[in-house]
Amino acid sequence: MKFDRTRNSARTFIFGVISKLIGIIFPFVIRTLIISELGAEYLGLSSLFTSVLQILNVSELGISSAISFCLYKPIAEDDLDEINGLLALLKKLYKCIGVFILLAGFCVLPFLDKLISGDYPKDINIYLLYVIYLLNSTVSYLGYAYKTILFESYQEGYINQKIQTIVDVVKYIVQITVLVFLKNYYWFAVVLPIASVVVNVITNFVSRKKHPQINAKGKASKSAISVIKKKVVFLMAHSFAATLTNSVDNIVISGSLGLLLIAKYGNYNYIFTAITSFIVIAYRALKPAIGNSIYVDTAEKKRTIFDSLFMAAQWISIWCAICLFCLYQPFIKLWIGEKYLLDSLTVLMIVLYFYGNSIKLFFSSTFIDAMGLWDKTLLRQIVVAILNVILDIALVKQYGVAGIVFASFFATTIVALPLDVIVTCKYAFDQKSSFVFISIIKNFIILLVIGVLTYSTCNIFEFSGVIQLVWNIAICIIIPNLMLFLIYRKSKEMDFIVNKLKHLIAKTEEG
Repeated sequence: MKFDRTRNSARTFIFGVISKLIGIIFPFVIRTLIISELGAEYLGLSSLFTSVLQILNVSELGISSAISFCLYKPIAEDDLDEINGLLALLKKLYKCIGVFILLAGFCVLPFLDKLISGDYPKDINIYLLYVIYLLNSTVSYLGYAYKTILFESYQEGYINQKIQTIVDVVKYIVQITVLVFLKNYYWFAVVLPIASVVVNVITNFVSRKKHPQINAKGKASKSAISVIKKKVVFLMAHSFAATLTNSVDNIVISGSLGLLLIAKYGNYNYIFTAITSFIVIAYRALKPAIGNSIYVDTAEKKRTIFDSLFMAAQWISIWCAICLFCLYQPFIKLWIGEKYLLDSLTVLMIVLYFYGNSIKLFFSSTFIDAMGLWDKTLLRQIVVAILNVILDIALVKQYGVAGIVFASFFATTIVALPLDVIVTCKYAFDQKSSFVFISIIKNFIILLVIGVLTYSTCNIFEFSGVIQLVWNIAICIIIPNLMLFLIYRKSKEMDFIVNKLKHLIAKTEEG
């Protein structure tokens, strides 16, 4: 099957952006209401439970990624028997995973209070609340979550985004209503698993209508199962290491500094995660197209695609990092007050971590995932996870949240990024990685220069409140993008992207 990769990627990205905007604006309102109506400690509990359950969800072992990788070829060849067999396998494995998460989650219950330093809200039964979050983590695996992989592999990820968006809007409205009128966190939390069930039911209905020929029955070929087994072994370690890296921070903060510090850091991390999620949406939208390109394009064409996409990724990463550095403090101060501000060193570390993580995600979420190179990046993931935990524990007492963020920055940018670059260049293009490292260093210098200029311009005048924030936003939109345009305007990568955009616009006008 031949796809219009540019158009499909664009549709998935656009619907992903719409879904994510809703997933940012409504939760922003909800966070504000929780802080004002219930207290910041409730946000700390939510962050802690989410982090614990993310570690339990490591039982997924990357199975969906391995099967998604195996689906690219049969979909390209319209091999329905193989597609059905792979989905049937994924369905069976997801049921087992759901049961495992449920049982493992209950095993954590006796130790919950040991993960919290200091006090927590006395009007909340943390064990009951945790069980509600646990159910939310398992219902999708026991339902029809496996069918989301089908849409993504057919480059129809926008369908998943549509379903999720509609359900999310209703969910958020109900949660806001509960907070305003009932001020009851239990009912607020109960909405989460109910919404997950609704998403699963709708996904099943749409998949039956969209792909009636696919029934998730039969058996996958022995060659596909062999590939999956090999990939899952590496993805298992990947999943555990990646989850440990991403989730251990909140657990260490909770155990060492308390729920209030989690809530403070969580406000900054909420913005960090929101922006990162938009970037990930773009990368995920590109991944199926890259997966398809692997089978149909020449080495020269793949290199051209990489160079152009990497230029765009660095542009976006530079701009977003500068925006974070210039807007974080005035926004938090205006949003919830000066008492929730973190110190300047911590903010700088968050921004540097964001930039390094954004660049790393370009490699891990596009070419490495699309080509199934998880076995080649396993060692770095294990090293990163262990290093992050060691640094978290070593630095948290003396440096607080700044030490936690530095640990993530060091492990991700200094260790993981270079290794991902080497793997991508070797196996995707059979080339040395020096050209990528030169580009990264050059663009980091560009980040520093434009960042200093933008920040200095933002602080030429001192305003108060909303006026300061609006001034900083205007400067962040104009200066970085203008300078980046002047730097890249004559590059072949810019020509490639412009031509692709023209092609996309022409296709859109044709309907």
